[in-house]
Amino acid sequence: MKIGKGMGVLAERRWKKFQQRSSNMFRSLTERHEKAGQPPMNFTRDEFREWLRGEIGKVCRYCGQTVTVTMVSTDHLIPLGRGGASDKANLAAICSGCNKAKGSWTDAEFSALRLALAELLARFPESNIMGHVLKSLKIANSFRFGSDRRAKEAKAQQV
Repeated sequence: MKIGKGMGVLAERRWKKFQQRSSNMFRSLTERHEKAGQPPMNFTRDEFREWLRGEIGKVCRYCGQTVTVTMVSTDHLIPLGRGGASDKANLAAICSGCNKAKGSWTDAEFSALRLALAELLARFPESNIMGHVLKSLKIANSFRFGSDRRAKEAKAQQV
């Protein structure tokens, strides 16, 4: 899709926002991919953008929320740190909340956790166990990633 004559102002703004967001996501994906020492990715920025455009409006595979441009996040079904690759077969567009909660869990592990929590919620409908656990996962993952960064910085200063 090109911006041009006949495109409304609102549609033009949405398209520009999508282009900026998808470029930032691709750049971040490329940087993480290179840091993990992976072989070159098997798709270009334009191919990534087309794939992502097809994912917008679908539902998050974990929570069922509609994925929008402002909250889309690229997830590695098998995380890079656990042997996953940055190819389309290993990528999913999910909501940023689920991506933060999932952290370095595999798709199967996180799906199993969500299923177990849903069963608990069905047994105890008055509780907010799902919200508490997902919030705890987000906090734990952000602490872990922050700790990893601080440990790497401290190690680099020792050298």
